Amino acid sequence: MDRSWIKMDRRLFEYNNGVNSFIDFALKNECLVNGRIRCPCLRCENMKLFEANIVKNHLFFHRFDETYER
Repeated sequence: MDRSWIKMDRRLFEYNNGVNSFIDFALKNECLVNGRIRCPCLRCENMKLFEANIVKNHLFFHRFDETYER
């Protein structure tokens, strides 16, 4: 999975596409825990579980943790 978008400005089309690709990947690859996925934003640090739409919002408001590797 291409991760170059993670460091981009959150207002860019490429960042939006990257977030959508990440969410799609997480939902399709059995990354779910009771219908929720781990949030890799800077605030949650991949420790909290949320529904996909909340994770998407977090990735725009709190940025994607650039050290994320899973």
